[in-house]
Amino acid sequence: MSEASDKLDEVTAAIQAAKAFLLKAFQGEPIENLGLEEVRRNKHDRTWEITLGFNRRWDSPSPNNNFIAMAAAAAAARPQRIYKVVTVDLSGLEDFSISNRRDD
Repeated sequence: MSEASDKLDEVTAAIQAAKAFLLKAFQGEPIENLGLEEVRRNKHDRTWEITLGFNRRWDSPSPNNNFIAMAAAAAAARPQRIYKVVTVDLSGLEDFSISNRRDD
């Protein structure tokens, strides 16, 4: 395999591990629309910082409450997105952390 292919395999493994870890950590909570937002490699300690975005049902207005639905529609066209950074250490796939993404 080429070096580029090896790096692609490594980042793909880090993304899959981050998604699996986040879903397990938030098990029992209604997470929807989980998606990859950003990938960064920390060259100092060989970890990956994977930013994942998702929605939670309680951040969306209830369809049974017309007033809240109308107010939410006026304030935003879509539900609030939550962003978490999952740090993955591929050397053992045992060290993970989850943090809130800092506002840019």
